[in-house]
Amino acid sequence: MTLYINALPLELGGFGIGAYTRDLILGLGRSQVASQIVLICPFRLAENPTILASGLKVKKIGLPFWVPRKLSDALWPEMVGWWLAQQSNSIFFSPAQFYSLFVPQNVWVTCHDCMPLHFPVYLGKNPLRKWRYYRGLRYLARCQGVITDSEASKGDIERMLGIPRERIHVVTCWESEMYSIAKGAELRARVRTTYGLPERYWLYLGGYDIRKNVEFLIRSYAAVRATRELPPLVLAGKIPERQHPTLCDVRGAIQVTGLSDREIMTPGFIADEDLPGLYAGAELFLYPSRGEGFGLPPLEAMSCGCPAIVGDNTSLREVVADDGYRFSTNDGGSELEALLRQAAEAPLPLNPKPRDFSMEKSLDRLIRVLGVKLAKQAEDSTTKD
Repeated sequence: MTLYINALPLELGGFGIGAYTRDLILGLGRSQVASQIVLICPFRLAENPTILASGLKVKKIGLPFWVPRKLSDALWPEMVGWWLAQQSNSIFFSPAQFYSLFVPQNVWVTCHDCMPLHFPVYLGKNPLRKWRYYRGLRYLARCQGVITDSEASKGDIERMLGIPRERIHVVTCWESEMYSIAKGAELRARVRTTYGLPERYWLYLGGYDIRKNVEFLIRSYAAVRATRELPPLVLAGKIPERQHPTLCDVRGAIQVTGLSDREIMTPGFIADEDLPGLYAGAELFLYPSRGEGFGLPPLEAMSCGCPAIVGDNTSLREVVADDGYRFSTNDGGSELEALLRQAAEAPLPLNPKPRDFSMEKSLDRLIRVLGVKLAKQAEDSTTKD
């Protein structure tokens, strides 16, 4: 039995689905079934560092180099789907949205969340973008099964897409090995110096699209800061200028509050290797998102010893199980402000972790859900039959 994995999402970079795919491939490369895994990718991706580091076999599928890139990319899923449909005793798994005219017999696709259905502004007015998204959703209904990140997303997929619950399987995201209390403590002092951060600070790290709700955080922080001293609020990562309705107006919100750059600090891009030290140096991590398929940043913060408070919604209730560390994002900020006042009086203790979010456990569950058997097990099963 061969497990074919769509490696194309690696092109999405080191965050979100790109990071998920990277860690998935590297983890499976160390698993017991590594010899039965083949990565499927276009020719241009064959020398990707993650693919090379994984040690996994690679199947390159694509059109000749002289075919225009847009045409090649549009036809690639169809070529993959057709090729897979010819393979016997195989499983195909895509870590991200996938669609093709061809549906192999044993195909599984990951649906991380249904956020574009909750927030239609993400799809914009581009008809091609909408068509691609909805085509991917229709493909899910034809798959053997759907993998998702959380019970909240599973509920959305069942309710909003009409896919039977028994065909949806939760395989949670995992803590990357780079995030730990020991690693954070080792990097903390250097990261403060590198990015000009103070001894005490509170932290937000994540995207700046509208559901991340950063304007809400800025308003609530400013309201509490008007009545008492607070550590500076650090908004990490590159802050976009608001030029699209899907983005928060972070600069505008800061300007309205009148807070200085010593009260709200924007250090810009943070290198991946510095993130554990950034988390570890913060007294508190704040994540006011209105919806997540999983929500890795709070988990990363807690793994580095930083308490996290999050919006009381979707999968964040699973990542941060203690309701004393969650706040409503629909009450104008009163619950968040109460938590900020509490944290100002005495640092919050580290959250109790609700479950084991290890990569080993998640990948083991994924392998079992997909029905991948070790070669010897498969031979024994055939012999008995």
